[in-house]
Amino acid sequence: MDSITTSQQRLSNAKLWVLPIQLELLSVERTIVSKVVLAWDFYRYPSPIYRYNQSTTDTLRYNSSQ
Repeated sequence: MDSITTSQQRLSNAKLWVLPIQLELLSVERTIVSKVVLAWDFYRYPSPIYRYNQSTTDTLRYNSSQ
């Protein structure tokens, strides 16, 4: 029982550490940091790069239609 409680506490602590970092990354646009994050995302999840110059709505519409 104690091990389950401890693992739940660790998980909640991890969420507290990860959330502020993610919020800061979401607010960064067109900076060196955002380019590094984008490059890291493509490194972790390699996939073809589609339509950079389009709006987010068009990109989502295109990706969801596949």
